[in-house]
Amino acid sequence: KYLADQKSLNYQAWIAFYKTAPPPSAATSKAINYGALPFRVWQIFAQLVQYAKQSDGANFLTAAGCLAHYVGDSCQPLHSSQHSDGLNGASTGVHSTYEDNMVDAYADQIGAGIGGAITSLTFKPRKISTAWDAAMAAMDLMNFCHQTLAPETICNVYNKARPGSGKSATKSPDVLKALWDNCGHATIEVIAAGAVTLAAIWQAAWTASGASSNSTWLTHTYDGTKDLMPIYENKNFLRSLHLPYLGQADLPGSDAPANPPRPPAAKTPAKKTKGK
Repeated sequence: KYLADQKSLNYQAWIAFYKTAPPPSAATSKAINYGALPFRVWQIFAQLVQYAKQSDGANFLTAAGCLAHYVGDSCQPLHSSQHSDGLNGASTGVHSTYEDNMVDAYADQIGAGIGGAITSLTFKPRKISTAWDAAMAAMDLMNFCHQTLAPETICNVYNKARPGSGKSATKSPDVLKALWDNCGHATIEVIAAGAVTLAAIWQAAWTASGASSNSTWLTHTYDGTKDLMPIYENKNFLRSLHLPYLGQADLPGSDAPANPPRPPAAKTPAKKTKGK
């Protein structure tokens, strides 16, 4: 739908969908998670442009790193699916088994195959000039990854290799091998698509900023611990909120409200009573 209707990547349309969407049939919780990944890409792209204009190298690099997290999620098929941790919202442990344990077990094979996968990749990111374009590029990536490696395929392979009622991730060599044998090649392909999309968004943000390639900060060496960590540990940096609490300040140029509701305050852990 999003390819046929540009307004489908629209804040109000997403809010309306989540208010009426039924929970997945096998989910134990009836709460709906307001996924906002494309809008998070929108938010970060807009800020990357501003940081580049301001020659703010530390913030630019930190934001670029944050963007890598979300584009990385976009190329993991289970992330953008109701089958996130099992078919139809079930909790089977497949998510971390596939994303963490299988990838760790076959990291060398993935690394060896990425270069060739990028060279032969049929997927090409769209032209990106605006934050909306960047968000749509993330949607394109998710769509490609679902076509290349369907979430249902990952879940079915996992269920066959690990029959029973397991709900937590496993490091069973037999399960990991089954996932690799059936999903490994496609996994390399979707990771390659994620890498080229991330590079395209980074480049587009720099180009949109109009910043000079002679900007002095480009020759500066930043210390990750001293220069960047204090930035991303600040909760007000690229504030990460559920969709209903994002507004124009976060998503410039969107139809998000100018004055969104304030997010609920974080719960303070109850103090233990002395002697108990």
